[in-house]
Order: sequence, then structure tokens, then C-alpha cells
Amino acid sequence: MKLPLFAAVLAASIASVTTAHAMLQVDFNNNNNNQTETGYTGLTQGQAAAGTAISGVTVKLESAASIDGAQGGGAGQSPVPTQLTRDYAFADAGDASFMDLVLTSLPAGAYTFTGVFHDTNGSNATIDLSLSTDGNPPTFLQSVVQTSGSNGPGTSTFNLTAIDGEEVRLRIASRTGDHLINGFSLAAVPEAGAFLVWSMLSGVAMTRYRGKRRA
Repeated sequence: MKLPLFAAVLAASIASVTTAHAMLQVDFNNNNNNQTETGYTGLTQGQAAAGTAISGVTVKLESAASIDGAQGGGAGQSPVPTQLTRDYAFADAGDASFMDLVLTSLPAGAYTFTGVFHDTNGSNATIDLSLSTDGNPPTFLQSVVQTSGSNGPGTSTFNLTAIDGEEVRLRIASRTGDHLINGFSLAAVPEAGAFLVWSMLSGVAMTRYRGKRRA
């Protein structure tokens, strides 16, 4: 097998055994200042509250309170990534005890989630995160420190397994302030089969390549 042909077969094989949605990146903005981080899809607070489809996955924020948005100070109060940390969507703690991030129609598979929690207006807090992927009420997952000002940003990274036909629900509950999130990324974790295929084809290609060099 020639190397260019091998590369094409390898790419096709890996693509066939990995999840279709390689990456979902969302930046929550308020309705007046749509400042979106490069490479992210921006959602205003209104779009997030209504639910918006991105690459076939519906992203929605739900709460007993209305979903609001806040624009913080200038870039000096927004740590890198600046546009992502500069604004956020939130639910008022005085009107609700939590806000849920809901992902619907996410293909079944393993994913790594990374959320960003930063308040440019200068409020530190601890946020408790709870997760459900099977239709049951969310259960406690971990806590994250919500940063403020030029510090941070506060992030939380964890793995989850999406189930066909079930929504993914992340509950965001601040202990001392509003329930907020700046944005998130969701990356598919390649299935073990992808690495097995890659290893096998790589071995075949290297063996044939060395054999040709000796000839």
C-alpha cells in the first residue's frame, strides 16, 4: 500500500469509529453586547433561554428565574480568553436556587466538558455542579471556584457519557451569588477502536515501508 493511500484509509477508518460531534464551543453573551470568543458560537441570553440548535445539538439554559446576561468591565477585568470571560448568562439567586444547562440530541458517546465561570464585576463564589445524563434528577459532581476581576478564569473539566435519547443536564448552583456560566466546550473522546485501528494500520504501513527501503 502506498503511503498517500494509507493516509487516506487511516483517516477514513478513524473517522468511522469516533463520535460525529468532535467539538461544541459555546460563548454565552447578553442581549446588548454580542462579544464572542474566536472559534466559539455566541448565544445571547434570549437564544439560550429559548434553546438554540448548534450542529444538531440544542443548547438551553433553564431556571425558575429568568435567564439574564451581564457585560462586565473592560479587558483588564477579563482574563484570557478575554471575550469568553467578559460576559455571561445567569439566573438571579434571589429568584431561583439553581440554573440548568441542558443539551438535547447529543449523540451517544463519551465527552469531555469544560465550563468557564468568571464574574468580571468582582464577585467571588463557590459553584456546586450536579449532572444527569439518564433522565433522573442531577446528582452532585464537583465544586468550582467562580473567579472575578483579572483573576482566573475559574474552570471545571469532567467526563460524561451521553445516552441515546436522553438529555444531558448540568445544574449550576452558586452558594453565595447568582448562578452563572460564561461558556463551555464539549469534546468527543475517541473510542478505543479508533486507537486500535490507527495502531494496526500504522504497523502495516511501517512494515511495508521498511521492506521497500531494503529492496
